[in-house]
Amino acid sequence: MISFACGELGIMRLDDVLDMSFAEFQIRLFAYKRIQLKEWEKVRFMGWCSTIGSHQDPKKMPKNINAFMPLDLDNKKVTKVSDAMKERFLEEYKTYLTQVNNNG
Repeated sequence: MISFACGELGIMRLDDVLDMSFAEFQIRLFAYKRIQLKEWEKVRFMGWCSTIGSHQDPKKMPKNINAFMPLDLDNKKVTKVSDAMKERFLEEYKTYLTQVNNNG
C-alpha cells in the first residue's frame, strides 16, 4: 500500500500516506484506475483509427472498436449509489471536515 501510494498515486510525504484512512486510499485507488482506463481508451482509439485508415482488406478487419481491443469498461454494468450510501458518505465527510478544521 505504501509503495503504491508513494509511487503510482504520487503522494510525496510518508506522513500523508500513514495518516490516510483505508476509505481515502480506496477513493484514490478508484480514481487512479479510472484515469488509467481513460488512457487506454485513448490508445485503443488511436490504434483503431490507424487500423481502419490503412486501406487493409475490410474482410480481415475487426467489425468495431470493442472487437479490435476490448477493455474492462466494455463489460461493466453501471451501478447507481443507494441513498443510504450517499447519506453515509455525507456523514463521514462531515466528520472528516471537522477533523481537518480542528487540526488546521
